[in-house]
Amino acid sequence: MHVPIETDNILFHALKHHYAAVQSFLAHPPVGQEQQLYAIRTFGGSQFDLYHGKLSVAAIEAETVAQLSQQGIQEKTTYHSWIASHRGYRTITLSDGSNWTLRYIDHHAYIHLHPSRYSPHTIRIKANAMKSIVCYLLWHPEYKNHLNIPLLNHIRQHDLHLSPIATNGNTEELQKVLQLLGNDFGR
Repeated sequence: MHVPIETDNILFHALKHHYAAVQSFLAHPPVGQEQQLYAIRTFGGSQFDLYHGKLSVAAIEAETVAQLSQQGIQEKTTYHSWIASHRGYRTITLSDGSNWTLRYIDHHAYIHLHPSRYSPHTIRIKANAMKSIVCYLLWHPEYKNHLNIPLLNHIRQHDLHLSPIATNGNTEELQKVLQLLGNDFGR
C-alpha cells in the first residue's frame, strides 16, 4: 500500500535543534521542575547543532517533504532505500541556505531530521552547557546577564548530576550559551 510522506513522518527534536523552540520553552516551561528536567535531559550528553535561522519548525518540515517529493521520494520504502544507498544519511538544503541531515529510523516518524554539522544558520552547542544554562535561566532569570558559578554548580551537581565547574575553570561554552539564550530571554 502506497502511503505518501507527510510532515507527521518526520522526527525533529525541535527543543534540541531549533532556537525558537528553546526560547518558547524558556518563556512557557512545563509546570514543575521534574517535567522541566525531563525535557532538558533530552539534549543528550554530547554536542549538537542549533538552528537559529528564520524558518519555523513547520516550514522546515514542509520544505523537507516538498524536496523529497521533488526527488521522487514519496513513501517509506523508497525513502529507506534512498537513505541506505548513501551511507545511511542524506543532506538537503532548504530555502534559507541551511543544510539538513536526513536519516532513516524504523518508526512511524521514520525521517530523522536535524541540522547538518556547521550548516549556515546554526551554532554547535555542547549539550551539558545547554542543559546547565536552560536550567539556570528558568530558575534564576535574574542572572541572565552573567554567570554565578556557585549557583550554576549547585544546579549542575544537584539537579543535572554533572560535575562542577572549577572556580577558575573554562566557562567559554557556558558563556556562549548564556549570551545566545540570555539576550532574548525575558523580552
